Amino acid sequence: METKDLAAWLKDNPDLAAANAGLTQPRRSGASSVLPESSSLEAEFDLAWRAIDGPELLPEHVFHAERDWRFDRYHPGSKVAIEMEGGVWSNGRHVRPGGFIDDCEKYNAAAFMGIYVFRLPHIDVRVLEQIAEFIRWWES
Repeated sequence: METKDLAAWLKDNPDLAAANAGLTQPRRSGASSVLPESSSLEAEFDLAWRAIDGPELLPEHVFHAERDWRFDRYHPGSKVAIEMEGGVWSNGRHVRPGGFIDDCEKYNAAAFMGIYVFRLPHIDVRVLEQIAEFIRWWES
């Protein structure tokens, strides 16, 4: 795919853009939205994932027996986790010191468990296509 991001891809697919207005713009500090940032980013991800016919993913998957750590999306067969970071422009939890340290602990634990974690600060269709291909490769 030649587009650089979901916004450009949706521009070339006006039927999807009209059905999902407001979910394609990157978030910036002070931006207002009807949906909270994480919900908007997850909705944008789900729209893009369906558009590329990505493999089925489990939402909010708890992956650790002793901690209540969850992945935003998870594919059990390939052990691929997808985390939508968000908040990079609005001083969100993932970029503040405490949240960053907690995320490092979580992602290190996932690595010890053999889980591939893909971290998405925004939705880029090219990256999603690569993740989907990686999962399909594991499934084959």
